[in-house]
Amino acid sequence: MIAAQVASTDQPNNSLFTAFSSTGAPTSRHQWLLDSSCSTHGTGFRDCFTTYEGIPEGKQRICVPNNGEINALGRGDVTLLVWDDGKQCKMELLLKDVLYVPACGENSLLSVSQLRRSSIVI
Repeated sequence: MIAAQVASTDQPNNSLFTAFSSTGAPTSRHQWLLDSSCSTHGTGFRDCFTTYEGIPEGKQRICVPNNGEINALGRGDVTLLVWDDGKQCKMELLLKDVLYVPACGENSLLSVSQLRRSSIVI
């Protein structure tokens, strides 16, 4: 199980990111991994997009940790259902400009830097 929380403070530029994992839990297509090294949100699941625009192959290349490159084939918005710990309820979180990257397989990544740039507070 992957859990992520972003909490705001009274300071405009202070946020707290917390993540933990449990190796024994099964993964599912609805889980997104919080990733501090990726610069943009990305997923290998085409059907999770609420809006979508295709990108011609080769036009948007993404560098991966092994110094290789993979293609993004689209971009759009994804709405996630997340838990709001402060309000003790589920809420919708709209992720803008998410890349569709089939080479990600069954992985979906939440970019910490993109969350910070968009001032999303979970």
